Amino acid sequence: MKAQAKGFAADTKIAAHEELSDADAKLDLVKVRISKLRDAGDGAWQEMREGVESAWTELSTAAKRAKRHFETPPPKTPPPKTSPPKTHPH
Repeated sequence: MKAQAKGFAADTKIAAHEELSDADAKLDLVKVRISKLRDAGDGAWQEMREGVESAWTELSTAAKRAKRHFETPPPKTPPPKTSPPKTHPH
């Protein structure tokens, strides 16, 4: 069982390193693309910046709406009406 646990730990470590490597590669690609946009001129950079700002604003607004939804307590519902207990004549 210890051998299985060590194997699992090793597999997890390998998977984590692969994920980090993949994330680093994507970050490098983003840096290259941003650099190319800057070099393309102010117009392209400004257009991208405006798009990102717009997306951020929309995301922020949606998050605030969701937050309000979860902060608002659910409406109180009255307890169900119950009939008084029936009495049996003796």
